[in-house]
Amino acid sequence: MSSGLNSGRCRFGMLPAVMMGLLMGFLLTCISAPRKAPAGFIAASDGARAGHAAIAADYCSSGEIDSQFREGENRSQGRLTSRQAALRGMRNVSGLLGITKTLAIEAMRNTALHYGVPEVSIEAAGRRIASANRPVLDGRLGDSAMVDDRLPSEIRFGPTCARELICDDDAVFTLAHELIHIGNSGGDLGSLARHISRDARSIACVRATESQEEDLACDFIAEIVLRNFVAMRPTAKSPEERLWLTLAGGGTGDRAHLSDVLTIRALIGLDPQLRFTFIRWLWDGGPGDYADAESQVTE
Repeated sequence: MSSGLNSGRCRFGMLPAVMMGLLMGFLLTCISAPRKAPAGFIAASDGARAGHAAIAADYCSSGEIDSQFREGENRSQGRLTSRQAALRGMRNVSGLLGITKTLAIEAMRNTALHYGVPEVSIEAAGRRIASANRPVLDGRLGDSAMVDDRLPSEIRFGPTCARELICDDDAVFTLAHELIHIGNSGGDLGSLARHISRDARSIACVRATESQEEDLACDFIAEIVLRNFVAMRPTAKSPEERLWLTLAGGGTGDRAHLSDVLTIRALIGLDPQLRFTFIRWLWDGGPGDYADAESQVTE
């Protein structure tokens, strides 16, 4: 059952050498994992692909004006203050909420189908996700995002977290994670979370406690959402770079959350397509040098 208040820290990047070492270790850990991607939640149907294309076209047309605005703002301001970056992150979150809800509901349904979770529970969770429509900047949260089961239409972001959400990929992953928490506000995804936790333990040797299972399920479904979003909306960076830069982080975890290191280890074990993507990436040379100097934010 959902606990009422669900919060999590936004991910912050690692040094490239650390990233490479961890990724190689994760892939070796999961070397005996299933080699075929379960069709239920990994492979998109032809209908889903067509839907993704329509969503992408709608996203690109509706986001064009805001993209032009951001480019003009970049030229006039150069670097952003922390406050400006937080406000821009919130604007980005608002613009991406619709597409993220659509992808989150689809990923949740496909994952539940794979694990044989009753459809009635998933439909109830989907209705809650669809009703979420109010991102809120909350100065009390710092580097966290959270939802409150008593206010299922709201998703709250701390200023430090919001600054990271200027990047579309970070915004989509964080939004999807919080939306799945909203979907579980009635406890309908408890069975799904237990299935995911069991597979993480057997495939990736990651043992989530009962209080960490919901958050791991949110991360897993959010990773599928992110992967679909990256495929729909290519950029100058490769899909592999974008996935790794979004998923890798240095959070240490707590009673309700696995550490970021254990989480990505679990995700690589749970999602064969993600695992194969990273294997190909390492074969081609792996992570490059991503300097903090590229950041747009000044304190």
